[in-house]
Amino acid sequence: MVGCIRKLNNVKFTPKVITCRNYSAYESEVMKEDFRRVNWQSLYTMNDVNKALEYFNYTVKAIFDRHAPQMVKKVRGKPCPWINSDIRKTMSSRDCMLRKARRTKKVEHWNLYKKLQNACNNKMRFAKSTYHNDLLETASSPKKFWNIIKNIFPAKSKSISMSVNSKNDKNKHRVNIFSTYFANAIQLLKEKSMPLKRILHGSDKNTENIPN
Repeated sequence: MVGCIRKLNNVKFTPKVITCRNYSAYESEVMKEDFRRVNWQSLYTMNDVNKALEYFNYTVKAIFDRHAPQMVKKVRGKPCPWINSDIRKTMSSRDCMLRKARRTKKVEHWNLYKKLQNACNNKMRFAKSTYHNDLLETASSPKKFWNIIKNIFPAKSKSISMSVNSKNDKNKHRVNIFSTYFANAIQLLKEKSMPLKRILHGSDKNTENIPN
């Protein structure tokens, strides 16, 4: 099996490395119970404020790391500067409702999730349109205008692929058709160009001296 793929105008964005927490095994009630078990009285008996703050930060961070450990991951994709705090809040509510709906499997929770999803999409669409309109209004020259257009509508990746299987008669037939076409392409161009030569030069005699 021989394969060939060529990608044209493939838009790639540099991935960004971020540090976040993994909430896959997070349970709020268990985490609250761990906070209740902490002996906070020792914090009030400390005379040094810096040591008290260090103890507090260490205790809280240890509990967070136990229930939602930190992880490093790469984020790919086009940046979205039009996302504001209101959209982030709606997205957070949507994600929370999705986790709740998956856990409870109740119809009312799925309906609430769908409403939040629609609200999030509408806000994203409106904010994105407003952001792009503001960018286009600030374009002071045609060059800047088209640069903004290219950023808004980047060229999608196109791929041209061809596969040939030597054991497949159907693919062999296709390969033979391609080979015959390209082998006879020059001759076909010469034959099709002869009437144009005759029109330009007015006679067949003149065309005999024209190199093919």
